[in-house]
Amino acid sequence: MTNSSFRDTVGAKLTAAKGRLMANGIRNGRGFNETADRIRKGAENLYFSLGNEHFEPVSAMYEAFSERPGIGDTENVKGVDIIDINILATQQSIMGYLCAERGMDKRVDVAFYQTLQAMNNAGGFAQGDTVFTPWAPISSSLNLGAVIQSGTIDAGKVTFVRAPLAKKGVTIVAANGGIGTDDGKGNITWDLPPAGLTAKATVNYETGVVSLPGVAAADITSTTATLDRTAEKDGEGTLKVKPRTSSVTIEAEPRRVILENSFEDNAVINKQAYNLASIGVSMDFGKRAVAQLLQVYTYFLDLMAVKATWEAMQGQEVQGDFDYTPYNIGTSEASTKNDIVNSWMLQLSKDILKRTGRGPNVYLVDTEGAALLGNNPLYFVPNAQFDNNLNGMIGTYRGIPVIRHYALDGQIDALKNDGHTYAFIGGLYKSADGQIAPSIFAEYLPPYSVTPALNFDNPSQYSQALLSMNTTKVLIKELCSYIAVKMI
Repeated sequence: MTNSSFRDTVGAKLTAAKGRLMANGIRNGRGFNETADRIRKGAENLYFSLGNEHFEPVSAMYEAFSERPGIGDTENVKGVDIIDINILATQQSIMGYLCAERGMDKRVDVAFYQTLQAMNNAGGFAQGDTVFTPWAPISSSLNLGAVIQSGTIDAGKVTFVRAPLAKKGVTIVAANGGIGTDDGKGNITWDLPPAGLTAKATVNYETGVVSLPGVAAADITSTTATLDRTAEKDGEGTLKVKPRTSSVTIEAEPRRVILENSFEDNAVINKQAYNLASIGVSMDFGKRAVAQLLQVYTYFLDLMAVKATWEAMQGQEVQGDFDYTPYNIGTSEASTKNDIVNSWMLQLSKDILKRTGRGPNVYLVDTEGAALLGNNPLYFVPNAQFDNNLNGMIGTYRGIPVIRHYALDGQIDALKNDGHTYAFIGGLYKSADGQIAPSIFAEYLPPYSVTPALNFDNPSQYSQALLSMNTTKVLIKELCSYIAVKMI
């Protein structure tokens, strides 16, 4: 297959999978583009690494079966290639809820995200301050309106540091209660002139100096003037920002698993399959292989995503102790228990909101945390996965997806090490466009297999490897937080 036709095939498969990859709202159009770009880059890297020497994972693993009696149905695996398995694993993985995704052009690459930095002292910011980041609230000191400044009061004059001044924007307050304002033509008019005034008070809009002949400094209480930003030559009174990119270095790591087998074992399987086929029982080894391989690889993606998210969450715990032990079934009203759980969930949401300006759109829990939320029917709506699958999206809490993974079991117990048992409930924000998340999944090579290798010392044995190169890493730890719930 030429590179051009290979790229066309990859593009067609990604286009066909677009609806599935955007399901549940975890990816919008831009988010799908990031996912598709990751899969495309990985496939192309593999093409240029191995050319025609690479094998479809399922086809390579079960190629020997297709020539045996009764196993001809494995030919269906020819349509299941690297791209299909990567798309299916991406679709079924919880990674899409937790991680930003990037394709890698090189084994060591850089992921970027953009901020805005102040280039001058204006708008409520000092030069060099960060005005905007995708994961933090904008400062309340932001001021894009008029720039009003106070002047320095001396005997006979008032000086404003910034000029030119806006006409009809100068105000002088005298100690005797008089108020003077400019008339737009350079003159100060008073309702009650200050003591000692010997001549007309004037203002120079270009220099920012107000002349007060004969007036002592003590005779003036306060002064203000509006900066005329439209007349500034350098625009220093207007906030200027410039995009700045922050980066995270990502390095893909080899991931591999080796399947060892023997021709004798296969002979037994082949004969059994042939006998079953003769009485009408079909055993589709091709589909079984796809399912098993997909389960293994999807679990690996999930595990990496959960571990990276937990790493990001450490140090982000909500302050305070959520002690659930007083609320047992025998002595507590259900509504009381529901309210205390929801109160702490709101605390979790508030903690992330105040730190980042964005509330959680995913909850990540261990098995204890899932049971705790599942026992709150006022706010939690389970799906079919709640009782059927250990890991995955098990329902929603106040409309927000809840992801359960047993790799988090005992993590809080080990962290606190105080003899108690804790439930873990984490919250995080991952943007639908795939740009920001607590962690990032980056891929250099997709899952692939190579030609089975024979054992030189024992030729009846052979092995083959399932290989890939990818990594997960903490990206923006501020986007997540968690609560530890004391259960026992």
